[in-house]
Amino acid sequence: MLEVTSGNLLEFDFPMADANSTDSLSIITNIHRVLSGVQVTVSYPIALNCDTAVAGIQWTAANIPRNWISFYLAADDNKCPITGLTYQDFRLHVFPVNVSSDELIGSSDIHIFPNPTSDKLKVVSGTSIGEMVIYNMEGRKLMEAQSTKKNHSFQLEGLAAGTYFLYVKNSDGQSRHRFIKN
Repeated sequence: MLEVTSGNLLEFDFPMADANSTDSLSIITNIHRVLSGVQVTVSYPIALNCDTAVAGIQWTAANIPRNWISFYLAADDNKCPITGLTYQDFRLHVFPVNVSSDELIGSSDIHIFPNPTSDKLKVVSGTSIGEMVIYNMEGRKLMEAQSTKKNHSFQLEGLAAGTYFLYVKNSDGQSRHRFIKN
């Protein structure tokens, strides 16, 4: 699973290889259909040898519906006598920034934003939120709240900079969310 906050650069390399050095690799992906503006570059790191390739992915993250999307990357060895295929599914979670609660209503998912944050953490859901607890990385409970509404805001001025977890328990079940305080 990949994670990125909206507005930040998602960048990674996906190496692929074929054991038969006389083959050449073709890259197959649906990433252009699911991530608008994504840049995919292909390089062949071993000079004069096309049996190894690296797909480089760069995308400036944008808010996407439901904050999740899936795509795949694959390398095909062009159907030599023994077909070789390297295949990987990816699940991308985009943490929204500057999203209004109106954009999120209608979904029973819990959304938190902005992330990272400096002073306030907003929690929005399509149903009533329920019980919320913020823990530090050591598992110590720092804040808790109850809400029968579809949104809530935590004031975080008293928390030091770092990574925290928000646990939410409501009629839809339990969920855990990681956030960063600057």
